[in-house]
Amino acid sequence: MVLMSPRFLVPAGRVRLAVLSFAAILVVSAAAQAEGPVFYSGGRAHPLIRSETEFAMEIDPAAGAAATKAGLLEKAGGLLKPVPGTRRIERYAILEVAQATPEARQAAAKAAGVRSVRPIYRFRPDGSPMMSTGELVAKVRPGLTDAQRAELFAEYGLEMVRPVPRLAGAYVLRPVARDDEVEAAAALHLDKRALYAHPDFRVNVQWRQTSAGDEFFGEQWHLDNTGQGGGTPGADINVREAWNITTGADVRVATLDDSCDVNHEDLVDNYLGISQDAVTGDESRTAAVPELYGDYHGTATMGLIAAEACAASPRR
Repeated sequence: MVLMSPRFLVPAGRVRLAVLSFAAILVVSAAAQAEGPVFYSGGRAHPLIRSETEFAMEIDPAAGAAATKAGLLEKAGGLLKPVPGTRRIERYAILEVAQATPEARQAAAKAAGVRSVRPIYRFRPDGSPMMSTGELVAKVRPGLTDAQRAELFAEYGLEMVRPVPRLAGAYVLRPVARDDEVEAAAALHLDKRALYAHPDFRVNVQWRQTSAGDEFFGEQWHLDNTGQGGGTPGADINVREAWNITTGADVRVATLDDSCDVNHEDLVDNYLGISQDAVTGDESRTAAVPELYGDYHGTATMGLIAAEACAASPRR
């Protein structure tokens, strides 16, 4: 009998859809305006490739994926697909069309259940899709008055959506007249009154375990059943789909099990230190620590729930 360490139960390949506010972490200097769509970073303009055959879709989950698929096929002649790294169509998806023309976009927007249809960008042809949100993030230089800031945004046809929490002088903005936050961000970025301006994209994020690799994830059929061991593909707990929604921040979970190694390196930082031995009545931080060789189930279960945090790295 082998003790199943929690590190083997938290997969390295989890993928979620996130809105990355590049402006919160990048402070860059102005550079010469490049031709075509660009993303400013590190003092230079990085060319962006706008997809000619795809749209970024936000759909109403209540409408049902099947009905939305059928409507988009009828209206725009397009195929609705899950975002790479996910297996199901929920709130966000990608629409493949013959050509991503304004007419095709307008037709797709008329399909039932569609909330928005926006462009998709990439840094390179084989890169991960970056789904337009229609918004950008900008930080203005210190000393600008409210009136001067409002004048600056108005010059570039932008309206304020909201300030960025805990980041003084930074704001989420939206173009008013034109429908291109990438172009607006590039123009505002070059203005000396702005420290930076970046389009805000929804992108795929790959989660990587901070400790040793999760080489046994492929064997955990209950997490992601691909048919390994002769099982039924998809007969699992849909953990990848769950991670696309939340990874459990600020959630407390209690378990009733045989024991739990609360000092395990993958659990110690997330354990609140409250446990009870149901036999002896002992209540202490280590009351749940296993004493018998076969008391491993609770450790494995807790590994599914609260193993150590992971570090995310955007894929481009």
